[in-house]
Amino acid sequence: MLNFAAQAARDCRLIEGYLRAHGLPDDAATAGGLADRIARAEHFELPDGGYLFDDDLHALVEQIAAATAVAESLLSMLSALACSNVTAEIAERVDPKVNERRTRAGKLPIFETRVLTVLCPRAPINRTGQQGDRASPRQHLRRGHVRHLPDGRRIWINAAIVGDPANGRIRKFYDVRTAA
Repeated sequence: MLNFAAQAARDCRLIEGYLRAHGLPDDAATAGGLADRIARAEHFELPDGGYLFDDDLHALVEQIAAATAVAESLLSMLSALACSNVTAEIAERVDPKVNERRTRAGKLPIFETRVLTVLCPRAPINRTGQQGDRASPRQHLRRGHVRHLPDGRRIWINAAIVGDPANGRIRKFYDVRTAA
């Protein structure tokens, strides 16, 4: 998946570079300008005299979408790791000499194993009554997320069941698929 995303990013940079080299202003060759031209189904002349047509553009758009999804996943993971209530400990170290021997033998290196620990409050926060300008919502699963505190710290909030079951329940299902 990462190789696919990297190829999509390289393709996008090649097209943007080509557009810049042929006198298009920077804003027309940047991601927004490129996306606008793709949306209008404009054809791009290629250096060999050929053209990049609609089918190619659709494939490029799919590659860009896949690259964006990978980048968003990585950024979400990095955001969680940057939280002040997440600690990382090395569970299994790997001797660098072992990896050197494996590399020389044409094998893949062994990676060290780390355990991420999310420190949660000792007791759940019990809130009663109406919160802010919202009425009590139906009971539902709130996904884990990063909370930004006023002092600048970021903490990870675990997934939790929230809301009042007396107001009804919302059942969520996730359909996870691989990108085409």
